[in-house]
Amino acid sequence: ESLDKEFLSHLAQLGEDHSDWMIRFWSDEELFSFMQTHCDEWEWHAFCSINRRYGPAIADMFRYKVMQVYGGLYLDMKSGWRPFSYLKKTGPLPPLVLCNWGWNNQHKYIPEDLNNQGEIQNWNLMSSPSHPVWKMVLSTVVENILSIQENRRSSMQLRDQGKGQHDVLVITGPVMLSRLLYPILSNYYHRLCESNNEMGFVYDQIEDHKKKQGKTHDTLVKSTEKLVKAN
Repeated sequence: ESLDKEFLSHLAQLGEDHSDWMIRFWSDEELFSFMQTHCDEWEWHAFCSINRRYGPAIADMFRYKVMQVYGGLYLDMKSGWRPFSYLKKTGPLPPLVLCNWGWNNQHKYIPEDLNNQGEIQNWNLMSSPSHPVWKMVLSTVVENILSIQENRRSSMQLRDQGKGQHDVLVITGPVMLSRLLYPILSNYYHRLCESNNEMGFVYDQIEDHKKKQGKTHDTLVKSTEKLVKAN
């Protein structure tokens, strides 16, 4: 009920364009209930430790757990999938499909990016259920969050690299994802698209979505010290 009418229109259109898919929109209440049901003890502890003002970090951890449990296609609420027959054009897809931006976005923060491809996007994710990479991704997120609790010196070093937005990218977001996956992707049958356009994924189908969603993570919190609760 609280969504901007353009988001509601976008979600309705997404359903019409992909009527052969089951599309689920997750409310905040459903998100927390899902995480409590499916997380192990350490995942749940780390998830509950995230300051709720860091909405993007909460959403990052949630999307990885959804992919682990259900698989399928994850898209951010602002994002879309053009109603073309991409699956028919590309043939059967491998168990893991990921996308780059088409340019070397964030490359300087990803030393494992040996081919200068830039970050792997996490606003779109596609895989089979229970794919083993998601367990590794979640373990890395948990380690990153707990390290902030245990070592404030570490959090200060991260803060010096940037403000809230950059810290989320490194701790839970696509920079973290890219650093973990680049060295191990060759171990799995996968497809890494040069650009999300290859799959028809559209980053932003809502004009000026940040303004409509509210404040961004960079303006909400200014340092990584506040990413986890002070407990």
